[in-house]
Amino acid sequence: MIKAYTLNGDGQPPVKVEIDTPTLSKGELLVETLYSEVCGTDLHLQSGSMKGVSYPVIPGHFFVGRVVEMSGPKKDIDGNPISIGDVLTFMDVHGTCGICWNCTTGEIANKCGERQVYGVTHSVIEGPMGGWSEKILIKKDVLCAKLPSTLPPERYIIAGCALPTALHGIERANVRLHENVLVQGAGPVGINLAILSRACGAKRVVIADKSELRLEKATALGFEGIIVGSPNKNDMESAKQLTNGRGFDIVFEATGSPHAIADGFNMARDGGKYIVVGQYSDNGETQINPHNHINRKHVTVKGVWGIELRHFRQMIDVLSITTNTLDPKVWDSLDVSYYPLDEVTVALQKVKDGEVTKAVIKVNS
Repeated sequence: MIKAYTLNGDGQPPVKVEIDTPTLSKGELLVETLYSEVCGTDLHLQSGSMKGVSYPVIPGHFFVGRVVEMSGPKKDIDGNPISIGDVLTFMDVHGTCGICWNCTTGEIANKCGERQVYGVTHSVIEGPMGGWSEKILIKKDVLCAKLPSTLPPERYIIAGCALPTALHGIERANVRLHENVLVQGAGPVGINLAILSRACGAKRVVIADKSELRLEKATALGFEGIIVGSPNKNDMESAKQLTNGRGFDIVFEATGSPHAIADGFNMARDGGKYIVVGQYSDNGETQINPHNHINRKHVTVKGVWGIELRHFRQMIDVLSITTNTLDPKVWDSLDVSYYPLDEVTVALQKVKDGEVTKAVIKVNS
């Protein structure tokens, strides 16, 4: 039997379950979980605000594990054979059809109607298919990557789903040398956007958040911080003075709050860009003025939905290869809290309450 924890989308804490060890079909793997994480996706799963979920679900769409059983040969994304004992991770999105318009022409396979996601769309009745489990069933079509020797499993999971999401955001923004960048939100996605913006050559990277604790962690990494939401602190408008009053070339939204959107538009300079990264579930509506916020400012607005395989590949490179502008050891220094699998309820609540920046679940490590 395999121990796991599920969510039911009813706002209640995770439920401990025992599920049968699956019998593998050809091309499948059984992987012993080393690390998983608690992220914003899991909060949406708990509340029931995310669409397309097959409850009850085992969360944990990012993980690192060790292969303990195989049924026939399988290769990783670089064509290397996978063996028992290999430490690997996987692309959580799978099952895309490869022939629809989104897959072939739109170059947005993550919008394919056949798309499946580990830790989100698979019910527990299908088997252990989420990181909040002692072992995970890796289906034949799932793309796996063996971790390079220069990439510790701990670093990979500390970066977690936030890094490839941020890579997608950076790609959409096309950050250039000496641009001024504002990041709304000092959570994992926001911190990763800030790190990558600095690596791309941004002149100034400012992070705005309502949590002084989170901003302390951000400023410890060398970023400027702006407190928002308090009448006794600096507000978003004061940040404009850092750009001679013009506003920021690029503003990234990484809060998940619809109420941040109007502020983000206001902080972008005329002709600037607003990249909305954090609105991954429907948290309600917000009010903007199309004339003042978009047309008059001549601002470019782009959304970011999930990740593609290229971002998964880039993530592994970024975390394992040192360049002149980015040392992957920066992720080793991020604020992280570790919890055993049986304390996943505590970890989820800590993330929900904003008491920790990053929660990692240690399973068999």
